[in-house]
Amino acid sequence: MDLSHEGIRATQDQIIQDIRMSKEEIIDVIDGYESNIRDAVKAAEQYSVPVLLITVASNWEWRGRSDLPDGWLTELTDRNDLANDELYAEAIATLDEMLNSVPDEEKHEVLFKRATAQKMMGNYGAAQSDFRAAMNVDPHLRRALDSANLRLSDIAEANGIAVLDMVEALAARNRHNIVGFEQFYDYVHFTPKGAVWAAAAIFEALHTQGILTTKPQYDPENYVFDRVEELEQLEIDFLDVYQWLGIGFNLNRIHNRDLWKYDKMLLEIEEVVDKEPENFRALVYLGNALFFESDREEDAIRVYRTGLEIEDNEEVRNNLDLLLSGRIRRE
Repeated sequence: MDLSHEGIRATQDQIIQDIRMSKEEIIDVIDGYESNIRDAVKAAEQYSVPVLLITVASNWEWRGRSDLPDGWLTELTDRNDLANDELYAEAIATLDEMLNSVPDEEKHEVLFKRATAQKMMGNYGAAQSDFRAAMNVDPHLRRALDSANLRLSDIAEANGIAVLDMVEALAARNRHNIVGFEQFYDYVHFTPKGAVWAAAAIFEALHTQGILTTKPQYDPENYVFDRVEELEQLEIDFLDVYQWLGIGFNLNRIHNRDLWKYDKMLLEIEEVVDKEPENFRALVYLGNALFFESDREEDAIRVYRTGLEIEDNEEVRNNLDLLLSGRIRRE
């Protein structure tokens, strides 16, 4: 399960944690990205397709597969008799000196530690700057760099195309203007709240640019407020297939950084169904998973019907009706 796709002989953990790239290799990646965007813009122009370019946001607070180790502060200060703010201030001073001496390929770790200390002291502007700088000099190339987003913005400006800065849109949703774990559960995958905020930003940009002309039947910002409040009060996953989060019975899975958490959740659900064939919610979750799999409509229909024999539920009936009517193929 932990092996990468396309025959790459390395695990996801190795790729994310261990593989480093030179500056030249990273520039090549960004050059390729820019070329792809230019080709997409040309193709859209050829067929008169309206375009909205969007910068790619990623998690500034994400260090890798693990957080900073316990004791990292005392290693920097060599003391444990200081109050928190004094400890952080002394650590920052040490990190300031280290930045002038460590090799370029190690600067991301020093910047990340300084950002963390600045955040703990409440210096959010400095923390934001350091988190973002750490991301941009990280040789692992694990997240979307500002330099790539700048290339996209340049293409938009040169071609008179609208651009949505998703980085700034998500930063604005955080009271400290930091794009972090509130929006992403790992380096680039949205939390449910992050997905709502991103969708709202895209929706508003499409309307502002006149690309989407249908007048919304609701106020987008009110929708965001209500949806985020609903998510914050959530105690268990939804039954409605279009609201289902894919986390099953464990809400803590939302913030689990395991790249394979959905697959593991599905195995857990299948085990529950095997052991408790009358478990209504487990059956619905299994049906929801099958709903989104290619050529598994009949299996999803069967599972939903089994669940409805145990408990009549309007949301599940709606899920079933979508499959039976064939509307899922058009939506």
